[in-house]
Order: sequence, then C-alpha cells, then structure tokens
Amino acid sequence: MKVLNLILFVSSLVILACVKEPVAIYEDIPIIEVTSPSATEKFRVRCWIDTFPIVDTTYDHSYRDTNYVNVTLREHSGKKIRFTSVTARLYDQEGNYIGVVGEKALIPPRTNEKQDTIVVKVPVILDGGDGEDLDKADGKIDYTGGSGYISFEAEGRDLDHGLEASSLESYTPLEVTTFFEER
Repeated sequence: MKVLNLILFVSSLVILACVKEPVAIYEDIPIIEVTSPSATEKFRVRCWIDTFPIVDTTYDHSYRDTNYVNVTLREHSGKKIRFTSVTARLYDQEGNYIGVVGEKALIPPRTNEKQDTIVVKVPVILDGGDGEDLDKADGKIDYTGGSGYISFEAEGRDLDHGLEASSLESYTPLEVTTFFEER
C-alpha cells in the first residue's frame, strides 16, 4: 500500500512539473444581456394563385419582407466587451426552430467603454418559405400566415482576457400575414 501511495505521489509531481505555466482560471465570464421590443413584429408574404389548368395556391419563396428591429446590448457583469454580431433566429409558436432570419455583423466591432448600452438595428428578413413553415405549425396549411418568435442573440469578447461572452437571449413575437396575387 505504501508503494502504491508513493507511486501516485510521484506521478502527480511529474504531471504538475510538466505544466509550462500556471493555468489561468477566470471565474467571471462576461454576459451580454440582449433586449428586444415586446411588441409584435408584423410581416407580409406573398402567395401565388394559379387558375389554369387547376386552381392552386402556393407560397412565393422568392418574395421577402424585411423589418429592422432595434436591439439593445448591455454587458451584465460590468466588464469591457467588444460586441461583434447579433443573430436573429425564427421559431414557430410551439418553439420549434425554423432558421436564421437575420444577422448584423458589427464592423468595426463596438465596445461598451463609453456607454452602458449599445443599440443595434438588426434586419429581420422573412420569405414565403418562412411563412409556410409558420402556417404549418398550427396543424394545417390554410394560407393565412402564422405566428412565432424571433430570438436575438449577441456575440462578443471580453477586452481584458479575450473570453467569449455568454448571451442572454431576448424574444420578440411575430405575426405573418399573406396577400395573394394571380400568376
């Protein structure tokens, strides 16, 4: 038993001696708090009505509607941070992920050195495919649109240590309505 304890002790000393430098531990990670409007964002997408040879209705996947949403970024733990981007993701009313519908790269990156909060205008773009996915979420496609949520998430890095920041997402409700055109 003494031999085993001696081997374990020597092994741990050898392992510790192999470390070239002290391992840094940063207990406080920067946290970005994202705030977006609580009012419902409204979008419109186009549906085609085919009348010949049979009557058929389809969503127009090439038609896009864009809203610019003001998103506020604030570093929650009091650290200096470099904000690099904001991403908008679309979810249906049941919380199922549909896809990325907007991204705003901050070039050059913005820092919070002079102010506590930064307001970013993020373009949110929905097309007919997104409208169709939201329409399907209620159980049937009736070409009336649908509702869901836009999730906003920010990315950034701590200026002191270069640590990637965590993001507290924000959710904004959205509603998609349709308009019809004959093809």
